[in-house]
Amino acid sequence: MKGGIMQRNSILIISLISINIILVIICGFFYIKKDRSEPKIAFEANETVYTVGMDTNDLLTGMTAVDNKDGDISDRIVIEKILENKDKNAAVVYYAVCDYDGNVAKASREFPARFDLLASAQVSDSANNADTDTVEKQQDEEAKAAEEAAKAEEEARLAEEEAQRAAEEAAQAEEEARKAEEEAKAAEEAKKAEEEAKKAEEEAKKTDAEKKAEEEKKAAEAAAAAAEAAKKSASAPYIELKYTECKVPIGGGVPWADAIKTLKDDKDGYEALFRNLIASKFDNSKAGDAKVTLYTTDSDKNKSNTVTMTVHVVQ
Repeated sequence: MKGGIMQRNSILIISLISINIILVIICGFFYIKKDRSEPKIAFEANETVYTVGMDTNDLLTGMTAVDNKDGDISDRIVIEKILENKDKNAAVVYYAVCDYDGNVAKASREFPARFDLLASAQVSDSANNADTDTVEKQQDEEAKAAEEAAKAEEEARLAEEEAQRAAEEAAQAEEEARKAEEEAKAAEEAKKAEEEAKKAEEEAKKTDAEKKAEEEKKAAEAAAAAAEAAKKSASAPYIELKYTECKVPIGGGVPWADAIKTLKDDKDGYEALFRNLIASKFDNSKAGDAKVTLYTTDSDKNKSNTVTMTVHVVQ
């Protein structure tokens, strides 16, 4: 019962380890796949001359932005600010673009400028309105970009925390699995020790009389077996050869009648024993040497000893 519970606990712990490892892999995958590359801003030729209150769309002419994931995002380019340098009759325009993952890129470009009072007076009203719209639009874009960047950063932080938590849980589950394995091993050793103790206790319960009786029984059985073997040996036929090597021509056989020196039994005669001779076969069709065995049986099916003849087949 205890072994079954421990086995189920081990399976549960291993399952938890597998689930945690899968969660770590998934979190790591999304964390790695997160786009963190900022877009690239490029400039093309633009002959525009900056004047106060002009349409800012003219300052976006020739501007392109490309993201490694979102592709062409030129339509997301905005003007952050314009710095006028009346001493040099120039204006520096600052641009910004944000991809769909919140990555922001910035760049600046200098334009020639005209700051004559007449042009400024004629467009003062429209410039103020245009500037207000541009600032509001710029503020909205910047706020949106900042919000997306903060969201991306928060997601990355959460993914990192989740990966760390999953790793800690996996380590804890692994430690629990190790402890469970050690407990199972200890339980198995305890069971084995208990069985050995039980066996030793059973052996100890035997009395000296029982042990003596068991030893006498074994001795009697051994004596009976020895007597039976001796009886069987005494009643078995016996063979003895005059010689253990002979030569025979190709196609001939061993002259057993001449080779046998003794052939006797306590009951059967020579002729009966000779008729029951059993010799192993050998190849007499070509010259060579062979080992041939020979034995006989009496009328009670008792088998004699086995003798061996080395046969030389010659031409």
